[in-house]
Amino acid sequence: MSPSSCTLAWLTRLMMTVATFVIWHLHFKMVTATCQNVCGDVPVMYPFGTAPGCGSKLFDKYVACSKGKLLLYTPTGKYEVQRIDYTNNLLILQDPKMSTCGKMQGSNNFGLPVGVPFLIVGDTFVLLNCLTTSSVYNGLSSLCDPAGTQICQSLYSCSSVTQLGLAVNAPTSSCCVYTNPQANTPPYELNLQLLQCSSYTSIYSFGPQYGNGGDGNDPAAAAAYPNPSSWSYGIALKFLDDETAYYSSCEACEQSNGACAYNAYGFVCVCSAGVNTTTSCFGDGVSLAIGSLHLLGKALKMG
Repeated sequence: MSPSSCTLAWLTRLMMTVATFVIWHLHFKMVTATCQNVCGDVPVMYPFGTAPGCGSKLFDKYVACSKGKLLLYTPTGKYEVQRIDYTNNLLILQDPKMSTCGKMQGSNNFGLPVGVPFLIVGDTFVLLNCLTTSSVYNGLSSLCDPAGTQICQSLYSCSSVTQLGLAVNAPTSSCCVYTNPQANTPPYELNLQLLQCSSYTSIYSFGPQYGNGGDGNDPAAAAAYPNPSSWSYGIALKFLDDETAYYSSCEACEQSNGACAYNAYGFVCVCSAGVNTTTSCFGDGVSLAIGSLHLLGKALKMG
Protein backbone atom coordinates (compact mmCIF):
# COMPACT_ATOMS: atom_id res chain seq x y z
CA MET A 1 0.00 0.00 0.00
CA SER A 2 1.39 3.40 -0.99
CA PRO A 3 2.13 6.11 1.64
CA SER A 4 -0.71 8.22 0.27
CA SER A 5 -3.13 5.31 0.67
CA CYS A 6 -1.99 4.75 4.27
CA THR A 7 -2.45 8.43 5.02
CA LEU A 8 -5.95 8.36 3.52
CA ALA A 9 -6.94 5.28 5.52
CA TRP A 10 -5.58 6.84 8.72
CA LEU A 11 -7.45 10.08 8.02
CA THR A 12 -10.65 8.15 7.41
CA ARG A 13 -10.34 6.33 10.73
CA LEU A 14 -9.57 9.59 12.56
CA MET A 15 -12.51 11.39 11.00
CA MET A 16 -14.82 8.54 12.00
CA THR A 17 -13.47 8.75 15.56
CA VAL A 18 -14.05 12.51 15.70
CA ALA A 19 -17.53 12.12 14.20
CA THR A 20 -18.36 9.50 16.81
CA PHE A 21 -17.17 11.83 19.56
CA VAL A 22 -19.24 14.73 18.20
CA ILE A 23 -22.39 12.60 18.00
CA TRP A 24 -21.74 11.27 21.52
CA HIS A 25 -21.16 14.82 22.79
CA LEU A 26 -24.32 16.16 21.13
CA HIS A 27 -26.31 13.24 22.55
CA PHE A 28 -25.10 14.23 26.02
CA LYS A 29 -26.21 17.80 25.35
CA MET A 30 -29.67 16.80 24.10
CA VAL A 31 -30.35 14.42 26.99
CA THR A 32 -29.09 16.71 29.71
CA ALA A 33 -29.70 20.21 28.35
CA THR A 34 -32.45 20.87 30.91
CA CYS A 35 -30.40 19.88 33.98
CA GLN A 36 -29.90 22.86 36.30
CA ASN A 37 -28.53 23.28 39.83
CA VAL A 38 -31.39 25.56 40.89
CA CYS A 39 -35.16 25.67 40.36
CA GLY A 40 -36.74 29.00 41.24
CA ASP A 41 -35.05 29.83 44.54
CA VAL A 42 -34.51 26.19 45.59
CA PRO A 43 -30.92 24.87 45.19
CA VAL A 44 -31.05 21.48 43.49
CA MET A 45 -28.26 19.05 44.35
CA TYR A 46 -27.78 15.30 44.09
CA PRO A 47 -29.79 13.10 44.47
CA PHE A 48 -32.41 15.47 43.03
CA GLY A 49 -32.57 16.86 39.51
CA THR A 50 -34.67 19.33 37.56
CA ALA A 51 -35.78 16.99 34.74
CA PRO A 52 -35.71 13.33 33.64
CA GLY A 53 -32.10 12.19 33.30
CA CYS A 54 -30.93 14.64 35.97
CA GLY A 55 -29.77 13.76 39.48
CA SER A 56 -30.31 10.17 40.58
CA LYS A 57 -32.38 7.53 38.78
CA LEU A 58 -33.95 6.76 42.14
CA PHE A 59 -35.54 10.20 42.41
CA ASP A 60 -35.98 11.66 38.92
CA LYS A 61 -39.44 10.19 38.35
CA TYR A 62 -40.74 11.85 41.51
CA VAL A 63 -39.10 15.29 41.51
CA ALA A 64 -38.80 17.78 38.63
CA CYS A 65 -38.73 21.52 37.93
CA SER A 66 -41.77 23.01 36.21
CA LYS A 67 -42.20 26.72 35.46
CA GLY A 68 -39.72 27.73 38.16
CA LYS A 69 -41.20 25.46 40.83
CA LEU A 70 -39.65 22.24 42.13
CA LEU A 71 -42.45 19.69 42.36
CA LEU A 72 -42.91 16.26 43.93
CA TYR A 73 -45.29 14.01 42.00
CA THR A 74 -47.37 11.28 43.67
CA PRO A 75 -50.60 9.51 42.64
CA THR A 76 -52.57 11.95 44.83
CA GLY A 77 -51.21 15.11 43.21
CA LYS A 78 -48.20 17.37 42.75
CA TYR A 79 -46.71 19.30 45.65
CA GLU A 80 -44.33 22.23 45.63
CA VAL A 81 -41.01 21.69 47.37
CA GLN A 82 -40.48 24.69 49.66
CA ARG A 83 -36.92 23.79 50.52
CA ILE A 84 -34.48 20.90 50.88
CA ASP A 85 -32.31 20.33 53.94
CA TYR A 86 -29.44 18.31 52.49
CA THR A 87 -27.68 18.00 55.86
CA ASN A 88 -30.61 16.23 57.52
CA ASN A 89 -32.04 14.65 54.34
CA LEU A 90 -35.34 16.52 54.69
CA LEU A 91 -37.60 17.70 51.90
CA ILE A 92 -40.37 20.15 52.93
CA LEU A 93 -43.55 20.08 50.83
CA GLN A 94 -46.50 22.43 50.61
CA ASP A 95 -49.90 20.97 49.75
CA PRO A 96 -51.93 23.81 48.17
CA LYS A 97 -55.18 22.29 49.45
CA MET A 98 -53.97 21.79 53.01
CA SER A 99 -55.41 23.97 55.79
CA THR A 100 -53.33 26.33 57.92
CA CYS A 101 -54.25 28.77 60.66
CA GLY A 102 -54.35 31.56 58.08
CA LYS A 103 -56.51 29.66 55.59
CA MET A 104 -58.75 26.65 56.15
CA GLN A 105 -60.30 24.84 53.22
CA GLY A 106 -61.51 21.51 51.98
CA SER A 107 -58.53 19.27 51.33
CA ASN A 108 -57.62 16.52 48.90
CA ASN A 109 -56.07 13.22 49.89
CA PHE A 110 -52.32 12.92 50.39
CA GLY A 111 -50.35 9.76 49.81
CA LEU A 112 -47.07 8.10 48.91
CA PRO A 113 -46.96 5.01 46.69
CA VAL A 114 -45.05 1.84 47.39
CA GLY A 115 -41.36 1.97 46.50
CA VAL A 116 -40.84 5.71 46.94
CA PRO A 117 -37.46 6.74 48.43
CA PHE A 118 -39.19 8.88 51.09
CA LEU A 119 -40.47 8.43 54.63
CA ILE A 120 -42.87 10.66 56.58
CA VAL A 121 -41.07 11.81 59.72
CA GLY A 122 -41.51 14.48 62.36
CA ASP A 123 -44.96 15.60 61.19
CA THR A 124 -48.21 16.04 63.07
CA PHE A 125 -51.16 15.33 60.80
CA VAL A 126 -54.39 16.83 62.11
CA LEU A 127 -57.78 15.88 60.70
CA LEU A 128 -60.31 18.70 60.77
CA ASN A 129 -64.10 18.86 60.71
CA CYS A 130 -64.61 15.10 61.00
CA LEU A 131 -67.99 13.43 61.45
CA THR A 132 -68.66 11.70 64.77
CA THR A 133 -69.11 8.46 62.81
CA SER A 134 -65.52 8.58 61.55
CA SER A 135 -63.47 5.42 62.05
CA VAL A 136 -60.72 7.45 63.75
CA TYR A 137 -62.92 7.62 66.86
CA ASN A 138 -63.34 3.85 67.12
CA GLY A 139 -63.29 3.37 70.89
CA LEU A 140 -60.21 1.59 72.26
CA SER A 141 -58.63 1.46 68.79
CA SER A 142 -58.98 5.21 68.26
CA LEU A 143 -56.43 6.68 65.88
CA CYS A 144 -56.48 10.06 67.63
CA ASP A 145 -53.70 11.04 70.02
CA PRO A 146 -55.26 11.98 73.39
CA ALA A 147 -52.29 14.28 74.01
CA GLY A 148 -53.27 16.32 70.96
CA THR A 149 -56.23 18.15 72.52
CA GLN A 150 -54.26 21.38 72.91
CA ILE A 151 -53.23 21.30 69.24
CA CYS A 152 -56.90 21.01 68.24
CA GLN A 153 -57.88 23.80 70.60
CA SER A 154 -55.19 26.05 69.15
CA LEU A 155 -56.23 25.34 65.55
CA TYR A 156 -59.93 25.90 66.33
CA SER A 157 -59.04 29.28 67.81
CA CYS A 158 -57.99 30.49 64.33
CA SER A 159 -60.53 32.84 62.77
CA SER A 160 -60.27 30.95 59.45
CA VAL A 161 -61.96 27.92 61.02
CA THR A 162 -65.23 29.52 59.95
CA GLN A 163 -64.25 28.64 56.36
CA LEU A 164 -64.91 25.00 57.35
CA GLY A 165 -68.37 25.91 58.67
CA LEU A 166 -67.22 25.81 62.31
CA ALA A 167 -67.43 28.51 64.94
CA VAL A 168 -64.24 29.98 66.39
CA ASN A 169 -63.28 27.95 69.48
CA ALA A 170 -65.70 25.21 68.47
CA PRO A 171 -65.61 21.95 70.46
CA THR A 172 -62.63 19.83 69.43
CA SER A 173 -64.69 16.66 69.08
CA SER A 174 -64.46 17.02 65.29
CA CYS A 175 -60.65 17.37 65.36
CA CYS A 176 -58.17 14.49 65.50
CA VAL A 177 -54.39 14.46 65.84
CA TYR A 178 -53.89 11.44 63.61
CA THR A 179 -51.68 8.57 64.78
CA ASN A 180 -51.86 6.16 61.86
CA PRO A 181 -49.22 3.47 62.59
CA GLN A 182 -48.63 3.03 58.83
CA ALA A 183 -47.67 6.68 58.28
CA ASN A 184 -43.93 6.04 58.11
CA THR A 185 -44.09 3.14 55.68
CA PRO A 186 -45.28 3.62 52.06
CA PRO A 187 -47.69 2.88 50.56
CA TYR A 188 -49.50 5.47 52.64
CA GLU A 189 -52.60 7.51 51.94
CA LEU A 190 -54.48 10.01 54.04
CA ASN A 191 -57.92 9.28 52.58
CA LEU A 192 -60.21 12.02 53.86
CA GLN A 193 -63.35 10.60 52.26
CA LEU A 194 -62.80 7.25 53.95
CA LEU A 195 -62.02 8.94 57.27
CA GLN A 196 -65.06 11.24 56.91
CA CYS A 197 -63.11 14.45 57.46
CA SER A 198 -63.31 17.51 55.20
CA SER A 199 -59.79 18.87 55.74
CA TYR A 200 -56.37 18.25 57.20
CA THR A 201 -53.22 20.08 58.13
CA SER A 202 -49.65 19.00 58.74
CA ILE A 203 -47.23 20.73 61.10
CA TYR A 204 -43.55 19.93 60.74
CA SER A 205 -42.34 22.41 63.36
CA PHE A 206 -43.98 24.21 66.28
CA GLY A 207 -41.15 26.41 67.51
CA PRO A 208 -38.79 28.86 65.83
CA GLN A 209 -35.70 27.03 67.10
CA TYR A 210 -36.85 24.02 65.10
CA GLY A 211 -36.87 25.81 61.78
CA ASN A 212 -35.43 22.81 59.94
CA GLY A 213 -38.18 20.52 61.19
CA GLY A 214 -37.94 17.65 63.61
CA ASP A 215 -40.28 18.60 66.45
CA GLY A 216 -43.51 18.29 64.49
CA ASN A 217 -44.58 15.20 66.41
CA ASP A 218 -43.57 16.53 69.85
CA PRO A 219 -46.58 17.56 72.02
CA ALA A 220 -44.22 19.35 74.42
CA ALA A 221 -43.14 21.65 71.61
CA ALA A 222 -46.78 22.41 70.81
CA ALA A 223 -47.39 23.26 74.47
CA ALA A 224 -44.35 25.54 74.54
CA TYR A 225 -45.52 27.38 71.42
CA PRO A 226 -49.34 27.39 71.52
CA ASN A 227 -49.80 30.15 68.90
CA PRO A 228 -50.85 28.34 65.69
CA SER A 229 -50.02 31.39 63.59
CA SER A 230 -46.31 30.79 64.28
CA TRP A 231 -46.29 27.07 63.47
CA SER A 232 -44.59 25.79 60.31
CA TYR A 233 -47.14 24.09 58.09
CA GLY A 234 -46.06 21.58 55.49
CA ILE A 235 -45.03 17.96 55.06
CA ALA A 236 -41.49 16.94 55.97
CA LEU A 237 -40.24 13.88 54.12
CA LYS A 238 -37.02 12.05 54.87
CA PHE A 239 -35.29 11.12 51.63
CA LEU A 240 -33.09 8.07 51.46
CA ASP A 241 -29.36 8.23 50.76
CA ASP A 242 -28.33 7.25 47.27
CA GLU A 243 -24.56 6.95 47.47
CA THR A 244 -24.24 4.88 44.32
CA ALA A 245 -21.30 4.63 41.97
CA TYR A 246 -22.22 8.10 40.68
CA TYR A 247 -21.87 9.73 44.10
CA SER A 248 -18.12 10.55 44.08
CA SER A 249 -18.26 11.77 40.48
CA CYS A 250 -21.28 13.88 41.29
CA GLU A 251 -19.57 15.49 44.24
CA ALA A 252 -16.72 16.70 42.01
CA CYS A 253 -19.22 17.89 39.42
CA GLU A 254 -21.19 19.98 41.92
CA GLN A 255 -18.02 21.48 43.34
CA SER A 256 -17.30 22.80 39.84
CA ASN A 257 -20.80 24.35 39.69
CA GLY A 258 -22.12 21.60 37.44
CA ALA A 259 -25.37 19.63 37.64
CA CYS A 260 -25.31 15.84 37.93
CA ALA A 261 -27.07 13.76 35.30
CA TYR A 262 -26.93 10.40 33.57
CA ASN A 263 -27.82 8.75 30.28
CA ALA A 264 -27.41 5.36 28.64
CA TYR A 265 -23.62 5.77 28.66
CA GLY A 266 -23.32 6.58 32.37
CA PHE A 267 -22.62 9.64 34.50
CA VAL A 268 -22.72 13.14 32.96
CA CYS A 269 -21.72 16.48 34.47
CA VAL A 270 -23.80 19.28 32.92
CA CYS A 271 -21.93 22.59 32.85
CA SER A 272 -23.41 26.07 32.60
CA ALA A 273 -21.21 26.90 29.59
CA GLY A 274 -23.10 24.33 27.53
CA VAL A 275 -20.38 21.65 27.62
CA ASN A 276 -21.10 18.32 29.29
CA THR A 277 -18.35 16.08 30.60
CA THR A 278 -17.87 12.77 32.38
CA THR A 279 -15.99 14.36 35.27
CA SER A 280 -16.37 18.04 36.18
CA CYS A 281 -16.72 21.52 34.66
CA PHE A 282 -13.04 22.36 35.11
CA GLY A 283 -12.23 21.73 31.42
CA ASP A 284 -11.79 17.95 31.17
CA GLY A 285 -14.55 17.43 28.64
CA VAL A 286 -13.53 20.44 26.59
CA SER A 287 -9.92 19.26 26.32
CA LEU A 288 -11.07 15.93 24.87
CA ALA A 289 -12.96 17.66 22.05
CA ILE A 290 -10.16 20.16 21.34
CA GLY A 291 -7.55 17.39 21.37
CA SER A 292 -9.43 15.37 18.76
CA LEU A 293 -9.91 18.35 16.48
CA HIS A 294 -6.24 19.33 16.88
CA LEU A 295 -5.16 15.88 15.70
CA LEU A 296 -7.46 16.15 12.72
CA GLY A 297 -5.96 19.54 11.79
CA LYS A 298 -2.41 18.15 11.92
CA ALA A 299 -3.41 15.20 9.76
CA LEU A 300 -4.95 17.44 7.11
CA LYS A 301 -1.72 19.49 6.94
CA MET A 302 0.27 16.29 6.51
CA GLY A 303 -1.98 15.23 3.64
